[in-house]
Amino acid sequence: RLLGDDARFTERPGRTSPPFEGHGMQEGDRLRNDWFPVLLDNIAHYARRKGNMPIYRLLLSVLLFPIAIMLLGRLFAKKESFSEMMARFGLGPATTNQPALSLWLHAASNGELNSARAFLEKLRQTKTENSILITCNTSSGLKLAKSLGYRARLAPLDYWWSVRIFLRTENISETITMESEIWPNRVAI
Repeated sequence: RLLGDDARFTERPGRTSPPFEGHGMQEGDRLRNDWFPVLLDNIAHYARRKGNMPIYRLLLSVLLFPIAIMLLGRLFAKKESFSEMMARFGLGPATTNQPALSLWLHAASNGELNSARAFLEKLRQTKTENSILITCNTSSGLKLAKSLGYRARLAPLDYWWSVRIFLRTENISETITMESEIWPNRVAI
């Protein structure tokens, strides 16, 4: 599964999509294996396997030019600012001047971020001020994260160099991903 063995069930406000009715889990129960099966025993090990990463990185390299053209199109259409486009490559200033270690929580968009709100509030109680950084893939997710009072920026694309620049710039020590997508470079680095 893409969740840790210690993942627990919690009620979230509002409807879920898709709805998960009849699961029989109570607040705090471990997630059911039949509903949340183990997909890979160790995703980081799988991502680092010798034959997989070079092929993945080659495919990403081939796509760099079309992705850059698409991002420039978003820039000219005023769907993203120049600083947001640069953030997708891990570039730009840090979201804080504090040198403290940061926890990076990635939520693809509003749906994942909304589903993590209760978790984030509990997490905020255990972390120092301003030590949680949220990334999203969408501008609307970015705006929501900022409106909730968190440091936020667009997620870096999954190029090894952009992820490393991002990790160094934001002083990341821990990572939580609130989605079911697998980003091999994020996991492997």
